[in-house]
Amino acid sequence: LFENVSGPAIIISNDYNARMQFNMKNDVCIDVPVLAFFRESKKQINVPDGIYSVEDLSHGLQIADLGYTPEIKTIQKIKPLQKTPPILKSDIPALPPCTNWVNLISLGAKGDGKTDDTGALKKAIDMYPAIYLPTGRYLVTQTIELKPNTVLIGLNPVTTQIVLEDKTPAFGGVGSPKAVLEAPKGGSNIVTGIGLDPGADNNRAVAAKWMAGTNSLMNDVRFLGGHGTYNADGSPVSVYNEFRNGPPERNRKWDSEYWSLWITNGGGGTFKDIWTPNTFAQAGIYVSDTKTPGRLYAVSIEHHVRNEVIFKNVSNWNIYDMQMEEESAESAHALPLRIEHCGNLTFANLFLYRVIRMISPFPNGVVLNDSKNIEFDGIHVYSPTKFSYDNTVYDQSYDFQIRDREISRLNVSGNSPHRNSSANLSSIAAPGAKIEKVIGGFEFIDGAAVDSKGNLYFVDTRWRSIYKWSPDNNKLSLVRELLVEPIALVFDQADNLLVTTSEGGVVAFNPDSSEEDITILNAVSPDSVNAKIAVLPAHRWRDEHDFLTVTTYTKDNPPTTHSSFTAYLSYRSKEAFNPLKEEFMSPDGSTFIPQCEDLRRAFSLRKAVPGYPFYMADEFDQRTFMFSVNPDGSLSEPKLFAERGELDAAVDSKGNVYIPAGNVFVYDKSGKQIAEIEVPERPSNIVFGGKDRKTLFITARSSLYKINTRYSGRRITK
Repeated sequence: LFENVSGPAIIISNDYNARMQFNMKNDVCIDVPVLAFFRESKKQINVPDGIYSVEDLSHGLQIADLGYTPEIKTIQKIKPLQKTPPILKSDIPALPPCTNWVNLISLGAKGDGKTDDTGALKKAIDMYPAIYLPTGRYLVTQTIELKPNTVLIGLNPVTTQIVLEDKTPAFGGVGSPKAVLEAPKGGSNIVTGIGLDPGADNNRAVAAKWMAGTNSLMNDVRFLGGHGTYNADGSPVSVYNEFRNGPPERNRKWDSEYWSLWITNGGGGTFKDIWTPNTFAQAGIYVSDTKTPGRLYAVSIEHHVRNEVIFKNVSNWNIYDMQMEEESAESAHALPLRIEHCGNLTFANLFLYRVIRMISPFPNGVVLNDSKNIEFDGIHVYSPTKFSYDNTVYDQSYDFQIRDREISRLNVSGNSPHRNSSANLSSIAAPGAKIEKVIGGFEFIDGAAVDSKGNLYFVDTRWRSIYKWSPDNNKLSLVRELLVEPIALVFDQADNLLVTTSEGGVVAFNPDSSEEDITILNAVSPDSVNAKIAVLPAHRWRDEHDFLTVTTYTKDNPPTTHSSFTAYLSYRSKEAFNPLKEEFMSPDGSTFIPQCEDLRRAFSLRKAVPGYPFYMADEFDQRTFMFSVNPDGSLSEPKLFAERGELDAAVDSKGNVYIPAGNVFVYDKSGKQIAEIEVPERPSNIVFGGKDRKTLFITARSSLYKINTRYSGRRITK
């Protein structure tokens, strides 16, 4: 409800950027003449009606259905009202009066984590509808079955827990799922402030099986096991072994039990403030076989091995603010969200996150199969590393991918995808040219560079491998396997290959020389560097939205976070805000690379030469800037060039700029999009190669692709 707001009720910034996601539905306004103001475009949404309903207002990247062209726009549906509608009934049912609560300890339970409290809990449930569980660990050995009106109230889910010991006989062996806590079909149950711990060696265990009805509530419940679990004395339970690559104990295996929360058999209701990072469970939340309306509010599901959340044979659910997080050791191959045979689901503000420790890619964030009328109002896919999800949404029914990582509104009708053709490639591609796969079989290739003869070099980082593709004979060769991880490549003027590494250093060698020929470059003072060609990352990750902000760091004012990397504006100038102390100079003395933390995660290196514009992607905000290059190789005069950007940019001889961001988008020198090159896999690096530089090579996850172009790549000759 917005009431008596004289100025704009809402101000929307970055209104041309896909990261701006704004959605309103079913909001009521009273005396709000200006509903919204857009900061960049200066447009307004004026509504003269005294009382009106905002049935729908959405701004950001809109995808009407599978296959439709994504476009940034505003959708609005505003309806005048004659009077103020009644206040909606809350989804959160009220707890019974405290005077009706019965203390479980007073009924004989111990809560000491050693005494079997199964009998005390069952007796209490038989006798009383509202039961309070004080601080304690209530050990059980059988399923605790609630009556249709049972309410369980705990102090909080860390200090009040219902737990199983490992190897509890009733929950072991091979067989059907067996719940620790079970809410009956059609019940009006409330469970709040309780932690549920099914142990780590009870193969049949389900922490909670929920069949209660639409008026039921699970609130502030923590599914224990794995991350964030504490012993009774307050000490943390170990999550990993000493090498951080497996479970802490041999008999406590990850992915060894059933789901943490299983909502099924007509179950529904409201589920709020749920945290389920139990590494031992097959999935955090599994909703199956129900048409009963359900609502999930503010749930976090993390660190599972195979699946985070599964919806199967479900309809009439709304999911608000669901967040997944994948860790490198246990969940590198976990699918965040699977939707099977479902309809009429809405996901609002879905966050799909992979941590910075990830070392391998994963294809999909959301997988759909045989589902219809699925609406996403705000999807945010991100990772501080390059190993984010290749596809945000993948529909198995039609083998169709959506790669946009920031989506304000996506509708999936269930119909066959609308097949849009790409923009006409005749403006940039050679006559009759089309995208071709050159070679595959890699894990994740990038770091691409081309030597003076037009040969392409690239890395497969995790396997510490550097490859060469020769366009002359269409052959691949393994150049080197290093002891450290190669991150990105660049050649100096004498065709020495410079390799940045995960350690932050640079090594150099002639690719045609023996394995013994390798030089570790020492960083030296800029005053001793006479090189004329600066090599800079073509992208930067700045999760503090300070891509263009420079900060002075001294001994008394060091960087305070891992993301406080060196800024590049005026990095060599005496008046630099953040002067660099050292640089790496190439063996031939022609080329230098500034030493900075950005090198550790810069997966493309490009030359910055005075007289040529330099393009750098703001990876976090997904946009590309154009800079002028100063005589000393420093950058200045940043200008926003395109509202797309990821890991790289390439320029042809006509000044057209090629930007990989899901596909390869091509812009003329003014920043107008003129073409889109559809690539079978998500592209990372793009570079012009071949003798005539008219082959655009595209490194794209597991494969190398190419397309012959009308114009050659821009050659830097200075």
